[in-house]
Amino acid sequence: MTRTVVRMLVPVLLSSAGLAQGDGPQFEAVSIKRNTSGARSSSVGTRPDLAFDMTNVALVAMVTAAYPTRNTEVVGAPDWLQTERYDVAAKANGKPSDEDVRLMLRHALRERMALTAHVEAREIPIYAMVVARAGHPGLHRSVLDCDAIRAARNAAARSGAPPSPVPGMVPQCGYSWSDAIRSGGVAIDTLARMISGIAGRVVLDRTDLEGRYEFTLRFSPPATSARAPDDPPDLFTALQEQLGLKLEAQRAPVDTLVIDHVERPDEN
Repeated sequence: MTRTVVRMLVPVLLSSAGLAQGDGPQFEAVSIKRNTSGARSSSVGTRPDLAFDMTNVALVAMVTAAYPTRNTEVVGAPDWLQTERYDVAAKANGKPSDEDVRLMLRHALRERMALTAHVEAREIPIYAMVVARAGHPGLHRSVLDCDAIRAARNAAARSGAPPSPVPGMVPQCGYSWSDAIRSGGVAIDTLARMISGIAGRVVLDRTDLEGRYEFTLRFSPPATSARAPDDPPDLFTALQEQLGLKLEAQRAPVDTLVIDHVERPDEN
């Protein structure tokens, strides 16, 4: 069942990330099929031949990919949208941008699932990320020109020969996440978004730290079993000890996707 959320504001339509009903770009072909394999593995992403590829995943993931909001909870989503597993394979001409793919997904959802929805700000429990210790040595202000680096990457991608990542190297103006979050220069708001799922609430950046930062954040994921003495600390402790940041429990209005109508897709 969908958790009830207190409504605080009237519906607000987004602009560039909104619910515009115009035609816009469309996929060349979209296949949506129910997956009843019972497999544990699942994936969402892209492939060289697919602009959007989803395997053994609930269709709510397709909805949130099309309409990303800070609050990952989707209000009004029927149970089947969140529990039934599907495979989605969408082809597009050329190499569409991320924004084009979002617009294509919205068109597909309208055409194949009769989706109508709106975005409104709802007050929910959140964590505010604030500075606990100013000038902490774990946070290094990046001096990289990320606009120039991004432009070079885009040019390489358009040429069909993007640079190969070096194993173990943190990408400039990006991050890697394996045993730790290693930043090669990202905004603090990016960190807040990354840890929201682990923290159990939306995390909003309230640090007033501008620019991009390089850091390493090592923590143990939430678990019911006791940690060994040499395991990293939990997320809340790690943030304060390693980066001089802390999370404070608050309530705040956060953009939330509300589904007004949706139908199961006809499979093909």
